[in-house]
Amino acid sequence: MPEDEGYRKAVETFTKHRLTVCEEEEEWEKIEERIGCGQVEELIEEAQDELKLIGKMIGPYIFQILSLYIYFKYFV
Repeated sequence: MPEDEGYRKAVETFTKHRLTVCEEEEEWEKIEERIGCGQVEELIEEAQDELKLIGKMIGPYIFQILSLYIYFKYFV
């Protein structure tokens, strides 16, 4: 996924923030309080859902890259 893609920027930003909080705090109550987006279990589920969505979103980009590679290798 391109680095300037809006979705990528948003996911990277909140994921880095959440990781920082998890590294700084040991108690799950403090993690939940600082992140403010639900219980730790919900945060884990959300992260897993994001990984699935990212896999679906990069599919078209991979296809474009392969198409360009084949085009330039065999037709140019």
